[in-house]
Amino acid sequence: REAAGGIPQGDGLRTAGTRAPMSGDTRIYRYVITHDGGMAPNPRGDCLSLATCKPIIRSVAREGDWVLGNRSSPANERVVWAGQISRVIEIEDYGREFAKREDALFERSSSGRLVRKKHFLSWYHPTADQQAKDARGRVLLFDWSACWYFGSDCRQLPDNLAHLAARGSGHRVNGVNDYDASHLEVWLKAYGPSGRLAEPTDGCETEDTMGCGKPEKQARKSGRSGTRGKGC
Repeated sequence: REAAGGIPQGDGLRTAGTRAPMSGDTRIYRYVITHDGGMAPNPRGDCLSLATCKPIIRSVAREGDWVLGNRSSPANERVVWAGQISRVIEIEDYGREFAKREDALFERSSSGRLVRKKHFLSWYHPTADQQAKDARGRVLLFDWSACWYFGSDCRQLPDNLAHLAARGSGHRVNGVNDYDASHLEVWLKAYGPSGRLAEPTDGCETEDTMGCGKPEKQARKSGRSGTRGKGC
């Protein structure tokens, strides 16, 4: 398990143990995770990052907002992860400042275009459509002091927060009550310290595993079933 508040000074996030303020207009973005393979979100290391998939959330979310990912039907009320955004960073800056993280996939070319890094996880989101989505928006960073990654040990939303569960494709931001952010934080803290509390539900994605990192035609070619290319 990753300890909460373990982010060193100078890595681009807030100082360890600090958090983004919660205001009256704090938003809670919710979406369904069809494949939890350790890339979107990426729970490895000193923070959790959302750098690929969900381009709309990454385009409009702000520091202090919350993001919540829940399982698909019939387990929509089971939470895979939830966190308050500590920092919003441009994709090219993330690729440079956090170059060693697995989801730091993009860089600025000599012509000024945002392009995938060569020879770096080339199997992940290989199609032009997938890469175009990943290149939209920004990267959301979550300090472990205000982020809970349950992964394979996902947790059931309580009755007073059950309406936050997302269903279907896309994301939800409406339908939130005035005190939901506070109630969400109280519920999460009831589980103890924040941090990475389990491994990804579907294991860590690699070139040989099934996940949203490969297009469906590759799944058919391999003769295995899966949801590759979906849910991103």
